[in-house]
Order: sequence, then C-alpha cells, then structure tokens
Amino acid sequence: AYTEAFNGYNAKFKEKGELGWLVGGSYQIPEIALKAAVTYRSKIKYDFQVDENIFGEPLQYTAPARTKVETPQSVNIDFQTGLAEKTLAYMSLRWVNWKKFNIRPAQYDALTAMYMDALTEGVYKQGIDLDSYQKDQYSATLGLGQQLTERWSIASDIGWDSGSGSPASTLGPMKGYWSFGLGAQFNPAPNYFIAAGVKYFWLGDTKSEGGGYYLPIEGIKEFSEQAEFKNNRAIAYALKFGYRF
Repeated sequence: AYTEAFNGYNAKFKEKGELGWLVGGSYQIPEIALKAAVTYRSKIKYDFQVDENIFGEPLQYTAPARTKVETPQSVNIDFQTGLAEKTLAYMSLRWVNWKKFNIRPAQYDALTAMYMDALTEGVYKQGIDLDSYQKDQYSATLGLGQQLTERWSIASDIGWDSGSGSPASTLGPMKGYWSFGLGAQFNPAPNYFIAAGVKYFWLGDTKSEGGGYYLPIEGIKEFSEQAEFKNNRAIAYALKFGYRF
C-alpha cells in the first residue's frame, strides 16, 4: 500500500510503557440519580527503539536514531440522571487530539525523503509519516437503562464517532462509525454483579492513503490513494464481573 519503493518494509517497535497523568472532578445528586464527571488524560511521550528492515535485511539508510511517538491527550464528559423510577438516561462525550499524532521511524523518514525528492524533482525533499491522522476525534454515546427487578437491569445505547480524517490512514481505514448496543446486568447479591453486552458498528466509508495524500504537491492525492473501503461492519462483545468491598 506504500508503493513498490517500500514493498517488503517492516518495522518492529520494542514494547515499552510510559507514565501519564489524569485529573477530573464529579458532582452527584443521589436523590435523582444524577452524576456528572469530567476527566482529562494527558498526552504520553514515548521514545522507541525500532528495528527496520526490508525483506528481512536491516535498513541502514541513515544513522540509527530512536523514534519519538506521542499518544494524544483527551477529555471525557460523563453524565447520567434519573428520568423516572428505575429508569436512567446516560450520556458520554469524548474528544481525542489525534491530529497531533504521527509515527515516523528514522530509516523510513530518510528513505521516503529520498523517494519524494526524486518523485517531485526536488520540489519536496522531506520524508513522510508511516502513520498519522489529520483531524481530532469526537464521539458521543446516548443511552437508557431500566431496572426490571431487584436483580436484573437492562440498557441500550446509540453511539457516533467522527473519525480522524478522510481519506484515512491505511492502518485505520474508516471514517468514524455509528453504533447500537444492548446490555444486561445480573446482581445475585448486593455486593457483586455480572454484566454482558453486545454492540454493532456501522463503519464509515473511506479511501485509504499511504502517508503522502496531504502533502502540498500537485497530483499527489490521486497517487497516494491506495484503496477504498465500503459497507464494513464490526461487532464487539463484553463480559464483566464486579465485586464491591
């Protein structure tokens, strides 16, 4: 998908963990089952050792260098309130700063810079990202919950996600989604529960691009379009056991 010049390219990122931080606040009115919360999660910086090769042979086009990656900051807003006895409405909003995210390993950067220099006859001499996103992501979920008995409750929700740009990355080829979910919870005793759910996703149609689509080069858009994704679906399942101390 990244043209014949990079056929056989492989990048192996060493597994690594880093620390971030989060801060939030909440407000409750128990009499009407109202809860509101805002949570901010920080961006997290990584410094990876990346082993790059083509057809199994080490790629050493430039001096070895570590790859810096920064996962995005995000904000979550959660809200719920009682509508009637044993009926609850809830909402979740989320923003993720994806347009600040990119991955560009050192050897891939150098190799694509050489390729773009030759392709554009010196007009563009910089490398391109292995993966990046062009827009921030916004998502929302609206749902209703109903307590049927002292032990059983059910819920359903609809969701929307804006995606993070279209054409999309070849590593995430969809333009957001719509979703519909159903769930149930069983409380055998006051101090523990079992919950299960299923959610169906309608993934947004998009074209995928190989990293150069958004460069300021005449004719690059058609050249960078790699594939078209339509009518895709996904299903997610969840099972949760909880115990209250």
